[in-house]
Amino acid sequence: LLYNPGEPAKYHTEPDEKEPGKEKIVVEPSPYLTVPCLAVNPSMTEEQLKTILRAALMSPSSKGTHCWQFVVVQDEETLAQLSHCKAQGAEFLSGAPCGVVVLADPAVSDVWIEDASVASTMMLLQAEDLGLGSCWIQVRERTMPDGSQAEEEVRRILQLPANLRVLSIIALGNKGMERKPFNEERLLWDKVSQWK
Repeated sequence: LLYNPGEPAKYHTEPDEKEPGKEKIVVEPSPYLTVPCLAVNPSMTEEQLKTILRAALMSPSSKGTHCWQFVVVQDEETLAQLSHCKAQGAEFLSGAPCGVVVLADPAVSDVWIEDASVASTMMLLQAEDLGLGSCWIQVRERTMPDGSQAEEEVRRILQLPANLRVLSIIALGNKGMERKPFNEERLLWDKVSQWK
């Protein structure tokens, strides 16, 4: 439900006052906690999903090639299998209402990684605009515990054609927690150079 690269997340569930009959996760503070993903028993409407996919399909691509493709996974068993596609960082897919697998065809565009990354980012931004939780699960260049490629495991589970590469999976659902607004005092302005 939450990915913590330093140690297993410590959390418990309790009734959600805003949505009777549902539970929310209460996470104990941890210095390693990174991206909050999805709530217990999450749900989202088909219209919300369509809006998120529309954002991906409207994303710019190099020379207008639109080399990307998207596989929407809502089947619980398949999501559970995908949650084990790499050593860590995909666990929260199990229990999520939806995962969008972002693919691209390198034969169509030599900058397929960039194009698929832009589309992935557009989905994250659209989900936030809708008040939904989302999380980027990196697949390309990631491995399973046995050292095999995460991309090949996703390809096996979804029976993808060999010409399509897997960049990421975007997990979607209700937010498991609200993040604090970014502290602008931490912006690294020294990373910006300006030529006039």
